[in-house]
Amino acid sequence: MITGSWYVFCSREKLAPLTDFSESFSKLRGASITELDREYAELSIHDALTGNDARVRVYVDEDAHVAVEARRLAAANPEIDARDALATADVRYAIVWDLVHSDETYNARAFIAEVLERATGGTIYDVTEGRFV
Repeated sequence: MITGSWYVFCSREKLAPLTDFSESFSKLRGASITELDREYAELSIHDALTGNDARVRVYVDEDAHVAVEARRLAAANPEIDARDALATADVRYAIVWDLVHSDETYNARAFIAEVLERATGGTIYDVTEGRFV
């Protein structure tokens, strides 16, 4: 299955384990947490409008390439407000979903990304569309 991805870039100092967000994630309407540990979370989403079930996966990426990607994105996008924070980011949260369920997962993705952004001062980048959120 083809997947879509959003990244929430932040500094390592502000990185928090995903278990810290269990209370926030559990408030998401139509969603239930099916798996959760420090570096991985999976949420099952039921979309009342379409009647479809989908899932959103969130994981922590601390590999060295994250800092390189963040610097490149910051250099290529001088117009973004959080450019300085992005340029110094060295870790990220990845929010991943099956593209076939983009409509069903949009609200959940936006909610999760906002929770992570607020907690870490992160910058959200939609890899699938090539734009900042």
